[in-house]
Amino acid sequence: MKIINKIKIELKKYLKYYKEYLITNISLLILGICFILLENDIITNYNILYFFITFITGSLLIESKIKDKPKKIFSYFCIIILSLLSYKYLLFNHKYYNMIYIGIIMICLLLFFKNIINNTKLKFNNFIYKSFCQLFITSLIFNVISSGIIFITFLLSFLFSLDSTLILDIQYLLIFGIYIPIYISLINNINNIKTNIFDKTFKYICLPISIISNIIILIYFLKCIILKEIPSNSIFAIILVLFIITYFIVLCVSSFNKEDILQKVNNKYLLIILSINLIIQIYSLYLRINEYGITITRYIGIFIIIIEIILIILYYYKNQEYIKSIIDTLIILSIIMFIIPYINIYELPININVNKINNLDLNKYNSLNKKEKESIIRSYLYLKNIEDIKDYLNKYSISELDKVICKNEECAGNNYYDSYYYYEHDSDYINISSYKTLKEVNIYNDSTNININNYTFDLSILTDYITKEHSDEEKYNYINDNNLISSSNSDLYITSISIDYNDETQEISNIEISGYLLIK
Repeated sequence: MKIINKIKIELKKYLKYYKEYLITNISLLILGICFILLENDIITNYNILYFFITFITGSLLIESKIKDKPKKIFSYFCIIILSLLSYKYLLFNHKYYNMIYIGIIMICLLLFFKNIINNTKLKFNNFIYKSFCQLFITSLIFNVISSGIIFITFLLSFLFSLDSTLILDIQYLLIFGIYIPIYISLINNINNIKTNIFDKTFKYICLPISIISNIIILIYFLKCIILKEIPSNSIFAIILVLFIITYFIVLCVSSFNKEDILQKVNNKYLLIILSINLIIQIYSLYLRINEYGITITRYIGIFIIIIEIILIILYYYKNQEYIKSIIDTLIILSIIMFIIPYINIYELPININVNKINNLDLNKYNSLNKKEKESIIRSYLYLKNIEDIKDYLNKYSISELDKVICKNEECAGNNYYDSYYYYEHDSDYINISSYKTLKEVNIYNDSTNININNYTFDLSILTDYITKEHSDEEKYNYINDNNLISSSNSDLYITSISIDYNDETQEISNIEISGYLLIK
């Protein structure tokens, strides 16, 4: 009886926390159901995800900050309007607009965490540590529940021949209906969480491992300097991950009340180790940018280094109010990275490389030295991956640049083409009553004339439409209405088609088709 009473008390406590984010938690459950419906092709409009992601993000902000009922109702009215707008208009083909959306979502989530920290009234390092402990406990409970339900579902699927996709559907419900809502509900009430076992794990296992790992990186860096070697291409990512883990451990251990020798090492020497780690990152990134130029990934790397510098400076003051301001810093950097025109992570790398190409005199290209040519080639090949590159190049056309820049061996074979992929969702149901034979086919070709079992199909009308200036939605609808290609005594039913083509000449370089050959 005592156990049952204890369970009842814990359930009542959780339900109280659950109601604090009631609308958010219900919306998350609906989002999980939407994933199931999309996965099973019951609904096909993926814009519904934008609606719920926008609404849930706004709801988190409202329920974590606003307590006044009239203000709450008005705020939800505004969020619903924004969510409907995102549902109707947000699925842009242009990456810049998608980046703005990602930036806004990130800023809202950062503001949510700032509200949570203020609600708990914990110091920043205590909040980080306790929220991690709560995440670990929640994940452990979820995995036990999830494993049990998956096993039961597998038994039912195996014994009663149920659809195996049922397991994935249940996972969606568990993640969005239980796991995320539990964590959101409990993270706002983590003041009294017991962390004894975590304290020992962090102090006596995680901290020594992080120190040893950083020392290994330092030895590797010294070896590169002594032997005058260029660090491995993946070293920046490795050091970045190590920095994040080490800084996280430093913050967590600094929240412990009892101080011993390991904690003294953590407070005094790990900051020096992190600074050395940062110097190695700066050096590695500098080498890559100097050698290969600026790209979106490397530009993000610059912002990450700025964040790390600020983190070290803030920790140096050892004032939790200063460290807490990292959230405000991240918000400002998110605005720069994702929203501000010309200097965001999408446009700045393009603008730098475009300026290099637009300032190029093609008549003098052959007189450039090898290093200058390599720099031009890398910039040009990077730009050819951009879907709307013609809008940026104002001095030469792509065909003019191809003739001069891509004439040499280093650029040969690197002409980047536009591509389009189509997949027919309803291909499981095909009317074959007027055919004698059906054969599944997969074809790879470099021309629009396809030969299958001595039956020839002309795809030129289809490919002509795809390679012209049409939106992806228009292309999809056109193929969906014209995916049955006729020939003498046979038809080709296309279920998916992938086309690579030159954006300027509309020349097809590769066609990949899956579908069915229907013989009359």
